[in-house]
Amino acid sequence: VLVLPIDINHSDWDCSLECGPTTDSLALRLGMRTIAGLPWNTAQQITRARSEKPFLNWIDFQQRTGLMQTALMQLAEADAFTSLGFHRRQAIWQALGQPAKEHPLPLFESLSDPEELPSSLAKMTLDEEVRADYRTAGLSLKGHPLASCRSYLDSLQVTTVDKLNAMANHHTVQVAGLVLLKQRPRNARGITFVTLEDETGTVNLVIHQDIWNRYQRIARHSNTWIAQGKLTSQKSLLHIIVSRLEDLCETLDTVQTRSRDFH
Repeated sequence: VLVLPIDINHSDWDCSLECGPTTDSLALRLGMRTIAGLPWNTAQQITRARSEKPFLNWIDFQQRTGLMQTALMQLAEADAFTSLGFHRRQAIWQALGQPAKEHPLPLFESLSDPEELPSSLAKMTLDEEVRADYRTAGLSLKGHPLASCRSYLDSLQVTTVDKLNAMANHHTVQVAGLVLLKQRPRNARGITFVTLEDETGTVNLVIHQDIWNRYQRIARHSNTWIAQGKLTSQKSLLHIIVSRLEDLCETLDTVQTRSRDFH
C-alpha cells in the first residue's frame, strides 16, 4: 500500500484515498488528525480555504486560512508544507515569523520579504527527520528509529525480525524494537503479550508473570526494548518466550512513543 505524507494541499482531517502513481491504483493520504495537538477546526479552516483552489505559496496559505503562529508551527513541525516547496526547517522558520494572536515577535519585524529564507538553513538529516516525524505524528514514512542504530545492535548480536523465520525452533535470540502493543487477557494466567517492531517487521513476545515482575520498570515504562528469549514456532506462527529485557532508551537516544495497552 502506498502511503503519502501529510500535506496542506492534499490532506483532509481523516486519512483518505487518492489516485496513485498509475491510473488503476489508489494511495492512502495521511490525515491532519495524525498531527499531535492540531485541533479539528484548524483542519477545517484549511480544507475550506483549499476548496476554492490549491494554496500557491506561504503568503497565500496564511492569508486565506487566517491561521496564527501556534497552528502554523504544528503544521511546519509535521513537515506539511512540502507542496509549497518548503522543507521542515524552512517551514518552521516561516512559522516563527508569523505573529501570535496577541504577541508579535519583534525579532522578525524587520524582514522585508515574508518568504525570505536564510541561505544556511540546511535540511534535517534522515535520522532527525524520522525523530521529528515520530514526535509530531507518531510515525514516519521516511524510515524507522532503529535503522540509525542498527550497527550498534549488530554488535550486540541483536537479530532483525525478518531473519527469524530462517532460525531453528527453540533457538535463543535477541530482538529489539519499539513497543507497539501490550495486552494481558484475563484468562492468560498472568502472561503479557507484546508486539515489538523494528525496521524490518513485527514480532510477538510472550512474557510470563515472573519475568514481567523481574523487569517491571522496563516493562511498564520503557518504549524501546531489547528482548532475549527462546524462539518458538507453533502452526507457522512465530513468537519469543522472553527471559530477559533491556531498556534500549537508556543506551540510545530513541524516540518517545506510546504503546496501546489492553488488560
